[in-house]
Amino acid sequence: MVIAPAAGSSALLRVLAHDLRWAIVRLLANGDLRVREVVAATGEAPNLVTYHLAQLRAAGLVWVRRSAADGRDSYYALDLDAVRAAIQRAAGDIHPGLTPGGADGLAAPALAAPSRVLFICTANSSRSQMAEGWLRHLGGSSVVAASAGTSPTSLHPLAVAAMAEHGVDISGHQVKHVGAFAGRSFDRVVWCAKKAEHVIERAVLHHENHDVFEIIESYAHG
Repeated sequence: MVIAPAAGSSALLRVLAHDLRWAIVRLLANGDLRVREVVAATGEAPNLVTYHLAQLRAAGLVWVRRSAADGRDSYYALDLDAVRAAIQRAAGDIHPGLTPGGADGLAAPALAAPSRVLFICTANSSRSQMAEGWLRHLGGSSVVAASAGTSPTSLHPLAVAAMAEHGVDISGHQVKHVGAFAGRSFDRVVWCAKKAEHVIERAVLHHENHDVFEIIESYAHG
């Protein structure tokens, strides 16, 4: 039997097989990041990170958007739906039974979309970061957890230490402004601070029919 190569699937696997690109995909699964944030998280050179981000964009797995506040910052985002579809196609190329439809029409369990949860507080330094860490730790692959702040500062070392005592490592978490999630959708948004909730309420009251995270970013920089 001659097996014809599946060009699309093999190309996808080549893209994801690179260690740095795989690390970038895992980082972006937790939220949108700027190049300098990916550089800080990976310890790699900016030009190398930019190159591999471009490779992921060319593969249709990552997209980029401009900051709604001033248009100068670019945020890179992982397209989870595109990643899921590409992985399912690759699985089908290996064997039809690995796809949701199954072989010979026999249904196999579909890959359920993970629940997307965003925790918001003011500084994104402690409470929301710890909540993100716990949900990711307990939920595993069934959830995509992220956190952000309306006035982000820096990750608090005591929050890192407290989580480490329970075996949860959040030392690699990045502090993010809620505007980093403009254009993204979540199944649940959880407020971890009353002040953050009030900022969002005031922003939304003055801007109807706009993306809520873009509103908050513009409001915070205005």
